[in-house]
Amino acid sequence: MSRRRRGVLRLGLALALVAGAAVAVAVAASGGSNPRRAASVLATVTPSTPATTPTVARRSSGPAAPALVVSPAVRKLATGLSLDRQVAQLFLVGFRGTDTTAPFFTQLPARDWGGAMLTHDNYVNAGQLGTLAAEVTTVAKTAGHVAPLVAAPQVGGKASAFPDLPPAGEPA
Repeated sequence: MSRRRRGVLRLGLALALVAGAAVAVAVAASGGSNPRRAASVLATVTPSTPATTPTVARRSSGPAAPALVVSPAVRKLATGLSLDRQVAQLFLVGFRGTDTTAPFFTQLPARDWGGAMLTHDNYVNAGQLGTLAAEVTTVAKTAGHVAPLVAAPQVGGKASAFPDLPPAGEPA
């Protein structure tokens, strides 16, 4: 495959991911149940919206939908990243292993992932989990990457990834 074709494919993938993210934001902002409201929220998220001026879209009926506001610091950081790094920032990735010798940590410097997901497969105890989370951040920063979001599916009750950590009760 030619270099130019790979570049075009990367750009297409990046645009598709950004469009998908915009739709996800619009659906989330609309409450997820009203397609027309999601479309109106999406229409208010435009690149021409000043980053420093929060705006609210007004509709003839119903509550106002907030526009996407990006701080100048985040905008500056994002424009300084290559296209590959911008695309990688859209991903939240999981990994196998319960300690910092997992292959994920040797591969982490090669990608500027947006986040790392810790699940029950990574869990031994609370201290070990904290060590994994800290190592994700340390390795990424040492590689010159943006510190990734470290996330876990800890909703509470039987659905919790880590049974002996709060919240113990079922979600409301």
